[in-house]
Order: sequence, then structure tokens, then C-alpha cells
Amino acid sequence: MSARKPHRWPICIATGKRRYGERKDAKQALWFARAQRATAEVHGGSCDNAVTREYRCTFCGGFHLTSQERRYPTAA
Repeated sequence: MSARKPHRWPICIATGKRRYGERKDAKQALWFARAQRATAEVHGGSCDNAVTREYRCTFCGGFHLTSQERRYPTAA
């Protein structure tokens, strides 16, 4: 029985960022990054993973993660 190979997300040619095909995949990665930061904080460490939101890429049509604030805040 062979070991299962981990999934590798494709890279966007225009931005060089990891490309998530669906918003739900990007949201899951964002949740995981937040969990990593929380775990590091509880244990007195630090985490360099500073992503805060996902967005749709105009070049590849996929979704990427970023640590930048929204350029045009939406009314909530």
C-alpha cells in the first residue's frame, strides 16, 4: 500500500501566490492560519502566518490569501 501524496495547490502565474479553486478552500486555509496563530500565542510563541482574508484574483479567477486590509471597505 502506498502512502497518500499531500495535495499541492497550483501557483498563480501573475501573483506567485497559492491558488485556491474555490472560496471554501481559501476560507479553510484562512481558518487554519488563525488556529496556528492562536496555538502559538497560547504556548508563548509567535507565528509568521499573518493572513487575514481571502480575495478573488482577477488574473487567474481563483482565490488567494492576503494580510492586507481591504482597499474598499464594504458597509457592514
